[in-house]
Amino acid sequence: KLIKSKTFIILSISTIFLSTIICYFIFQFKTPPTTPIVSTPLTKEELNPKDAQSYHLALQKWLMGAPIKQFEDYTASNIRDQLGRTDLTLYDATGKKHPYTYQKGWLYDNWQIDGKECTFSKDRYLQYNTTPPPTPPQNVKVGYYLLVEEFEFNPNHLIRTTQYNSDGSKKITEYNPQTKTKIKEVVCLTDNFIHSITDFDNSGKKTKEIFYDTCGAKNVREYNPHSGDLINSSFYPKETNKTEYHF
Repeated sequence: KLIKSKTFIILSISTIFLSTIICYFIFQFKTPPTTPIVSTPLTKEELNPKDAQSYHLALQKWLMGAPIKQFEDYTASNIRDQLGRTDLTLYDATGKKHPYTYQKGWLYDNWQIDGKECTFSKDRYLQYNTTPPPTPPQNVKVGYYLLVEEFEFNPNHLIRTTQYNSDGSKKITEYNPQTKTKIKEVVCLTDNFIHSITDFDNSGKKTKEIFYDTCGAKNVREYNPHSGDLINSSFYPKETNKTEYHF
């Protein structure tokens, strides 16, 4: 009787444990649907910008409206909450298409991006939007990791790079097209206002930094380009409005 009692207890515990696991997975994969993010398409003019400035404005709008942000972690549930439970065509910043497929099942559903199943572990993806990005002008190139390069008429003469973050903030680096050395770095917030400016001499060595706060005050630091030592620092409280960067 004791053996039978122990066997019964073990079987009961095992059954409860197995049922709990099954219920957990069913709950995870069959939770009530949430409302997916609906992206606003770019206008016809934004999709085909005529110059670099118009392109950057359109790209920033596209990045900020993207439901899947690059450099952020997503579980399978996060992806489904953002994209919903129907098949979609996703676009990255270069305009390449990536299929999002959703298959409903009896016990659990399965959803994939580019044929790769979304899992419970946290994964990172490219910046995906459900609407196409702007097409860059002829002298502009955009890479998968949100790096935009601008050239003079000669394609070998790089004049500017813009490294975007997933939220639309960015770091802009300007180059001397002849020497190919950087002459300026500008860090901008999501509203295009400047956070900092760094100037360099013809050899690419730092000469000055300007930091702006949200109220318009600024801190200016000057450096010896040869030694890199700080030689002067000045603070200007609220003497200027916030400065916006123009391409």
